[in-house]
Amino acid sequence: MGEESVILTRDRQGKLHVFLNSCRHRGMKLCRFDEGNTRVFSCPVHWAEEPLSRTTRLVTNVRIINASPSCSAADDVEVSCRFLINRNRTTETDEILIGKRVDRLRRSAEDWSICQRTVFINQTVLRANSLSFFI
Repeated sequence: MGEESVILTRDRQGKLHVFLNSCRHRGMKLCRFDEGNTRVFSCPVHWAEEPLSRTTRLVTNVRIINASPSCSAADDVEVSCRFLINRNRTTETDEILIGKRVDRLRRSAEDWSICQRTVFINQTVLRANSLSFFI
């Protein structure tokens, strides 16, 4: 595989399998040893989401700030909105994040894509253990 790090495994029937040595979610290296045995490969950063969180997002006050060249024939649009995110992981953990988001959207061949995003968070102190969610 050239320069790519791989994991070579054998299943219960003795069949060999080869996988890229990286997490599909974050790209982190799964196996940091040259040899050994294990039943499970796990990403070293996924501990942040155990137990899995329940996240609720509320997006409101969506406004078009600017559209160019015009609103009727826009190729580039600046949009703002307000958001409230509530993440709950355990009975003791309840995190709320409130703020404003400004996005610049650009028309591609068949769709719109976000080419710039600015997030303004209302809180001066973040009590969340991690910001592992999409704002």
